[in-house]
Parts: sequence; C-alpha cells; structure tokens
Amino acid sequence: MELQTLYKELSQEQFNCDAYVESLARKANTASPKSPLDSIASTFKDVCSDLKVLDMHLKKKERTIEEACRKVEGEHWEMVARLLEKNEKASEILSNLTKRFTNISSGVTFLGYGLAKADEPRSRLVEKKELIKYFAEFLSGRQPLSDVISNKTKQFEAAKAIQQLSLIAEELPKNEYGNVRKNIMKTYNDIERILIGEFVSALETGNISRMKEVANVLSPFRGYSDCVSAYIEHSQRGAFVGRDIFFDVKSLSEKNAVTIREIFHNPEHVMARFILNLYTDRLLKYIEDRLSDRSDPERYLATLFEMHTRVTNLSDELSRLELVSDSSYLATLRGKIFQSYLETYPRIEEEYLQTKFRLILDKFYSSKGHEKRQFSGISTISELKREVQAAITAKTNIQFSSSDLSSRGEILLSEEAVVIILQESKQALKRCHVLSYPNKRIEAIASHSELLLEAILSNHLNYALDIGIQSIPLSEFPKGAQPPQITFYDTVHLGTNIVHLLGKHLADVVLPMIRGSAYEEQVMDRKEAIVTSLEGKFQMGLDRSISAIIGWIRSTLQNEQRKADFKPENDDQLAMPTPVCLKVSRFMEREIGKIKTSLDGRNLEAVLTEVGIRFHRTIYDHLQQFQFNSAGAVNAMLDVSEYRKVIDSWKMPSVLAYFDALYALCNLLVVRPDNLRQVRSGELLAALDNSIILSFVQLRTDFKTSKLFQNL
Repeated sequence: MELQTLYKELSQEQFNCDAYVESLARKANTASPKSPLDSIASTFKDVCSDLKVLDMHLKKKERTIEEACRKVEGEHWEMVARLLEKNEKASEILSNLTKRFTNISSGVTFLGYGLAKADEPRSRLVEKKELIKYFAEFLSGRQPLSDVISNKTKQFEAAKAIQQLSLIAEELPKNEYGNVRKNIMKTYNDIERILIGEFVSALETGNISRMKEVANVLSPFRGYSDCVSAYIEHSQRGAFVGRDIFFDVKSLSEKNAVTIREIFHNPEHVMARFILNLYTDRLLKYIEDRLSDRSDPERYLATLFEMHTRVTNLSDELSRLELVSDSSYLATLRGKIFQSYLETYPRIEEEYLQTKFRLILDKFYSSKGHEKRQFSGISTISELKREVQAAITAKTNIQFSSSDLSSRGEILLSEEAVVIILQESKQALKRCHVLSYPNKRIEAIASHSELLLEAILSNHLNYALDIGIQSIPLSEFPKGAQPPQITFYDTVHLGTNIVHLLGKHLADVVLPMIRGSAYEEQVMDRKEAIVTSLEGKFQMGLDRSISAIIGWIRSTLQNEQRKADFKPENDDQLAMPTPVCLKVSRFMEREIGKIKTSLDGRNLEAVLTEVGIRFHRTIYDHLQQFQFNSAGAVNAMLDVSEYRKVIDSWKMPSVLAYFDALYALCNLLVVRPDNLRQVRSGELLAALDNSIILSFVQLRTDFKTSKLFQNL
C-alpha cells in the first residue's frame, strides 16, 4: 500500500480503527478465499510495515517543523526586545514633554488670573461710569437707551444696564425722583418685552443657542417667568396626539429635560414648573373626564384604580430619570390630582361591595328558582311546630308535608358564588391598599373583612344552614313512609369547603396587610365567633339528619317486621335474613355512602359513631319486642349478622364491638339450655350485666318450660 494513500485514510476526521481493521480483513479474505488466515496475516504484516515507515517519515517531518518554529520564535523575541527598548525611550521623552507642558500651563494660568484681576476693577469702573451716564440722562428727562434698544447687537448691554438702574431707582425717594423712576421702569418694561419677543422668535425657529443667551439675560428680570411659560406652552403644542397620555407625558418630559438644561440657568426650577403644568393641566383634565361618570360604581372604581396606578408609575419613572431634585414633589402633585377622589373612595367602595356581594348571591338564588326570604334562624315557634308534627305523626300516622325546600332537596350553597365574592374581595383589597390614605388603610381593610364575613358566613352559609335544617324530615314516620331524602350532608360538605376557602383568603390576602396591628386579632376573633355559631348549626343539622335516619328505620321495623319472622310455625323453612332487615340494611348503606362522600376526618368519625350507636340501640330495642323459637332465633342472628356487615364496612372497631356483643346475645336464643352457662361466660358476654343477659334469655319461647333461669 502506498504511504500517501495510507496517510490519507488515517487522516480522515471520521476514521475508525476497528472499522479499518475489518476492512483490511474483508479485502484479504476476498483476495484469497482458499486460505483466508494466511492472506489476512500477510496483509496485516504489510500494513504494520507501512505504518512503521509512515511513522518514521512523520517524526522526521515533525523535527523539521519544530526547528523552523524555534528559529521563527527566536527572531520574534529579538524584535520584541528592540520594541521594548524603543518604547522605554519614547516613555521618557513623553514624561519630559508632560512636565514642560505642565510648567508652561501653570504659568499661563497664573498670568491669566493676574490680568483678569487687574482688569476687574477697571471694568467695574467703566460699568459704573456708564450707569452714571445713563442715570444722568434719565435725570435730565431724556431716554438714553432708546438708540441702544433699537440696535439688536446692543440689546443685551441695554438689558443689563436697565436692570441695574431699576434696582437703583427702587431705592430713590418717590417724591423727589418720581419721574425718573417712572421713565426707568418704562424703559425696563420695553426692554423686557423685546427680549421676551426675541426668546419666542428663537423658540419658534428652534434656535437653542439664541434662546439660551436671551434666557440668561432675562433671568434677573421679573418677566423671566413669562419666558418659562412661553417655553412650556410651545413645547406642549401638538404633543398629545397619541392614545396614551401617560406615555406622551413621559416622552415629552424626558425630551424637554435635555433642552431645558441647555437653555436655562436654573433647569430644576423650570423642569418643576414644566411637570407641574403637565400634571395640573393635561393629566388633571384627562382624569376628570375619565372619572366624571359615577353611575356605574364598578367601572368608576376600576378606572380610579387604573388612573392612580398609572400616575404613580409615571411618577416613579420620572423620579428615576431625576428630572427634579425633590423626591416628594411628584407624590405631592399626584396627591393634589386625586385628593377629592380619595376622600370619597372608602364610602363608594363599601357601598359597591355591599351591593356586589348581594347581587352575586341573589343571582345564585335566582338560578335555583329560590326567592330569599327574611329568616331569623331556628326559632322557638318553628321548633315547637316540628315537635307537634312529630307527635301527631307518631300517634295517628298522619304525614305532614315538609317545606318546599325539603321536597325539592335543594342545597342553597354555592362554592362558585363564594369564589366570585373572594375574587371581588381580592380586587377591592388591591384598590384599598393603593387608594386609601396610609393612616386609614388598616381600618379600611378591617371594615372590608367585616363585609366579607357578613356576606359569606352570615348572609350565605348561615342562611343555607337555617333552610337546610328546616328541610330535614321529622324523626317520626307513618306506616309505609318512603325513605327520607336527606341533603344536609351536602350542605355540611359545601359549608366546610366554603369556610376553608374563606380562611385561606384571610390568611393569604387579608391578614398580611394588617399584620402586627390590633385589627389582625379583631378580624380573626370575629371570624372565629361566627364560625363557632355556625358549628352549632352544623351539629344540630347532623343530629336531626341522624334522627331522621334512625326514625325511619325504627318506623319500618315496627310496621313491617312480623312476629312470625322470629317465631315461625314451620322449623324446616330456609334460614335467611328477613325482608325488612335487607330493606333497612340497603337504606343504611345508601345513607352512609352519602355521609362518607360529604364528610371526612374527625367529623366523619364522630357522625358514624353516633349513627352506629343509635342504630345499635334501635335494633336492640326492636328485638326486645319479640319471642323467639329456635328457627326464629336463627333468623334473628342472620339479621344481626347482616346489620353487622353494614357496620363492618365503616372500619369503625368501636362501633362494630356493639354489634359483636348483640350477635353474642342473639346466640343465647339458639344454644341448648345446658350450654347457656358456658356461652354466658364467653369473652363478649362476660362483661355484660346479668340483667341484660336475662332480658334476652327471657325472649326464648322455652324460657319457662325449660326453666332456663336455673341455667344462668
């Protein structure tokens, strides 16, 4: 293989050693397929020899290049040494020239100061001489500056002279020099008017250097402010043509700040007047126009907040540009613009929120087809009415119709409405933080919190609880009554979510704004007081819901459980839970499912415990009303086992223990008489009182005939 070809292959950017070896092996195998191993070995030996030769050539070439590089490097170092030597000489020459220049400069400066100092008294004498000359001519009744005034090249000289003469004239007695003073002031006014005209002409043509000259001459004149006013008026002419006046104000101020610094000797004062004019004229008129309509409070408050925010941002941007030295100047101007609006803001905000919160809730009630009525809570009269209806139902089986809300099962709570109220609250608090005076801000936030608590807790949640409690069915049911439709669990679920939403809003939005103040504790105490009151209604409603569940179960068992279920004449019939047991179990499963969906945590545990205890007591009392033969006792045990399955699904060991004990008691109805004592001493029954054991054993039909009392 030629060395040049081999070098090209090895020099490729994507060269791969393994692939190259494989390629050589394939070529050798193709060249001699009969003896591939010998061919491959020969090929590899040839390539290795070529690589050694190539390595020798490359090393030789490398040495040649290194020698050439060392030679070039030496030449460069020699050149650098020569340049450093020249640089050192040049630095020495520059240092000498700098010293000589400094010496000459110091001498010239000293000479200039000396000449100026020597000339200063002479110049003052000349000026005084001219003033005396002009004053003498005024004293003689002539107009000495009339020729000078008409000569533009000497107008500045005349202005300087008349300004000084006016100061002198003010010190003269009016009685003796009245005419002189009058003539001097007339000339003063004429020159001032001419110079202002000159300034305006230069302003129209954009001649900045001329404006600067005239402004400097006019600076001690009383009409200097007219000069500034003319500049401000001209600079704003045709400037506000865009849609964004705030951008126009910023751009105009930034642009004119440069020009004002070039023209006027007191740019900060002029810039302050410039910004004052923009704020009290342009911005004030624009804001008054935007806020003139107060018929829509929502739009008015949003516009007021927008205008105040934009003016504040504009003031901050102008402050960063350092257009005025007084940092509080722009804040003062903003306060003057919004003073009348901020004084009435708290009242308008409060009235708007009261109305807005009410409209949000009214819209929800309308969507439910409900007309909110005045409702003063769970009154004594309504309580008495429920008790009378329950008593009549228990005695006569007359079913009283529930309220319209009960029959329709409506839940008058809306998380969506509360979220909207909280969003309105958040926006209102942003406005309150910006638009309220600092010394009244915290008080305003606390007042806002009171409105919020009143709307969500008192007007919405409390009302829904009152209606929900009234809609819970009575605990007494007539024969054949349908299972009650209880929706109060959903009311509890939604009510709990709403309280959590409100608490999070207070913690995240309201409390940080009043942190450390006395109002922080006041707001939380107020919230806790209302929530505590509502918790009592939650408990009342849950208790009535449980009573309705247990009441229907009791009524169903009493009216549908037959004596023959537990004392059948035929002992050979198939043992199975009684139909009423299955009916009650399915009802209980459905109601507990609703409760689990609506409640969680300790609330769920407490409600399930209460339901389980009452349910156990109802079944216990129910069984006490029957006599049991051996076949009926088996049915009773199957019924209790079915009830126990329902309880077992709750995962409440404390409640399940009651039904385990009840099942053990039912076992006393089945066992042989001679085994009663052994069963009585079992783990579940050993802790029970003998009276309870006896009360169950007495339910056996063979209690007297078998003299079971002796076996206990």
